[in-house]
Amino acid sequence: MKKMSFIVVVCGLVFGGCLEETDDFADLSASGGMAGSGGEAGSGGSETGGTETGGTGATGGTGGMAGAGGTGSKAPECEPEGAMRDCKCPDGASGTQKCVDGKYEQCVCEYFPDADGDGYGDAEANPVTGTNPPSGHVGNNDDCDDGDASVHPGATEVCDGKDNNCNGQVDEGGVCGTSQTWYEDADGDSYGNPNRTKVSVQKPDGYVSIAGDCDDGDASVHPGATEVCDGKDNNCDGQIDEGGVCGTASTNVTLKYEVDCEAQTWAQSPQPEGSWAGRAYGPLTGCVSTGRKTACTFDVPAPDYPTFVGQGSVGFGRYAGDGSGNAPAPCVTPTQVDAMEGHAITLLCTVRLWKDGVPVKQRWESNGVMKPSGTQSCEASGSFPYYNSRPVVE
Repeated sequence: MKKMSFIVVVCGLVFGGCLEETDDFADLSASGGMAGSGGEAGSGGSETGGTETGGTGATGGTGGMAGAGGTGSKAPECEPEGAMRDCKCPDGASGTQKCVDGKYEQCVCEYFPDADGDGYGDAEANPVTGTNPPSGHVGNNDDCDDGDASVHPGATEVCDGKDNNCNGQVDEGGVCGTSQTWYEDADGDSYGNPNRTKVSVQKPDGYVSIAGDCDDGDASVHPGATEVCDGKDNNCDGQIDEGGVCGTASTNVTLKYEVDCEAQTWAQSPQPEGSWAGRAYGPLTGCVSTGRKTACTFDVPAPDYPTFVGQGSVGFGRYAGDGSGNAPAPCVTPTQVDAMEGHAITLLCTVRLWKDGVPVKQRWESNGVMKPSGTQSCEASGSFPYYNSRPVVE
């Protein structure tokens, strides 16, 4: 009975069922040896071999211990010692892990400063390492300008002279349009000099896109300007004072030209002279003298008015030592001219001009030769120094 019950137990544990026939114990020990491939069953075979088949049972037990699935030591996680592998950082960046004592250490990552807070690190900065990103740092160094949050990989490229998307190109993709010709605008009237140009996509400083300025040194002269009577082509149409702006040949303006020498005790009555377009230089008409002051009133064709030139000739005292017996004519300096508050002087006489009863500003020209001392040379001129006056047409 004992023999049969042991057979039942072994069959139940090892094979999951009983054999159809078992004649003796030796056969069972052999079966126990076969079960050794399962690990613990082989050991069971050795244990129950008894004195009858102890040797065979021991062999079966040894087979059981050597079977796959036996209880050996656990393999290391990594080898060899010091080996490195890639890993993922908490923010998704790539890092590295080192094999130490058969196990990988924590993932170590590099982090770069992100000064502009756009999520991209400074490409030129040195990284810091750690297992988590420090404040103000990110796990990439893809930002080509960490001082401008609008500049980073993936940004939209716009026409601003920057590499917005950090792809190594500036204003690509036609965002600024195509290159064009720009014209220098020296006088700031929004019209450029057609002879001074630059070709570029961006507008250069001091340049405009519209040409046609025929005088880039005068802001009142450009295409579309109002033509006025000033001897200029104001609107750059190739014509001067067109459209009757100066009146017609039959339209006159009345000028009054006065030379006042009352302050000069040596002077006699002045003899004003002048010219304009169509009239040779000579004494003016309509002159009335009062003491040492002479005023001449006369008509000038309106179109010729801007060309008027007057001179306040005194008519004597041409230069010092001429033997005339008159007091020598004093020489005049530019400082003395300025002191006359904008009036021209001839031998220290004041010259005034009116147009249709309205005072007119004048500009002056001198025939005197300047000495190094800054005074006029009476002798060098061959006659007394004088100042021509011309109206300032506004």
